[in-house]
Amino acid sequence: MQEAERIKNAELFWRITEALMIRRANEDPMVAEAIQLPTFTEREVAVEPSDEQLQVIRWVEDKFLQLYRQQLERERRGEAFDLGSFSALMWAARRAATVPSCFKGDYPQEAWPELNTWPKLEAIEQVADTSMAEGRKLVIFTGLNPAAEELVSRLAPYNVAPTPLTHMTPPSKRTKILRAFRMEDSPRIVVMGLLCGNVGLTLTSPRYPIDVLVADLDWSPSQIAQAIKRVYRPSQKYPVTAYTVLTNRSMDMDMLDLVYRKSKGIAQALDKVNPDDVERPMPMSQREMLDELARRIEERQAREARTRAEALLQQGQTEDALRVLGAALALPSLPADVWNDLHAFTDTVIHKAMQSEPTRSLRYQADLKSLEDIARQRQPLEQAELLQAA
Repeated sequence: MQEAERIKNAELFWRITEALMIRRANEDPMVAEAIQLPTFTEREVAVEPSDEQLQVIRWVEDKFLQLYRQQLERERRGEAFDLGSFSALMWAARRAATVPSCFKGDYPQEAWPELNTWPKLEAIEQVADTSMAEGRKLVIFTGLNPAAEELVSRLAPYNVAPTPLTHMTPPSKRTKILRAFRMEDSPRIVVMGLLCGNVGLTLTSPRYPIDVLVADLDWSPSQIAQAIKRVYRPSQKYPVTAYTVLTNRSMDMDMLDLVYRKSKGIAQALDKVNPDDVERPMPMSQREMLDELARRIEERQAREARTRAEALLQQGQTEDALRVLGAALALPSLPADVWNDLHAFTDTVIHKAMQSEPTRSLRYQADLKSLEDIARQRQPLEQAELLQAA
């Protein structure tokens, strides 16, 4: 018997309770009709990091690879691989992709470039400008307090609530601001801490359409899904657009590929009725995640090394190009296909140099021998990868 058939005056029941229903049986036609939601659109906004921000991102990635290799060495000695030691670097990677300006305060001993702006902020301002022009309100979620404070400061011209709503905000103040956001003309934008505002709140409005913007991803996809569902939920009368702002060549894209897209694929495979439910398992273990991150970071470094080498070759600096390529070939976690491509390119560069500069052939023969040595050292690693895959 269907759920609705067990309830007397079922049609009236669903009409009265539709705004309060959170858990629901979507396969029941009457339930589905009663809580029918408006259009929902997801948009990913990817921005290129500035050269200064890229320097911060690469600093964090180098620290990650250094720690990862230390843990691998511990493991080879029979000691435990310490997963917890990566926690601080995972947070640093998120900050580097979103609000790199905080690194001057977090790591004052380092020589940082000027980091007065960050491309994500400019992209968020553009989304805010679009939402305001269309008469829509905007709620911005971030898991990083420095980002929340910076966003409130920079979005002041767009009528943003004067303080970010975080776990430190008194409940009475939070309730007052959110009520004004939902029911009054001002404010037009609120900035919320992800873990503060992703549960127990309803951010729909009977008067204003509201969009959602996720300024930085969380390692748990359910946290982001819960945040979006504060706006896109029963009682929502207007179409909703959920923006996710990402930084290319950063941990953002790794999180998107390794966690969010894989998690969504699992959801669609296991739950055809409700593939967007927020209760989703992680698609891989923490150790598998770290292994994959190391491979992806080294792959980025190898591709960037080839680009630098090609530029040096155009300037006639063959030896400098070979040093860059040699360092990239020594990366231990580099995927086999990327390594083979880089090896073949380096081999070609050496042979061309021997033909064009015969007076330095002995120097390039030594480079060729070093290349062969690297290839021999690589073979046991590839065999170990095959055994692990098997």
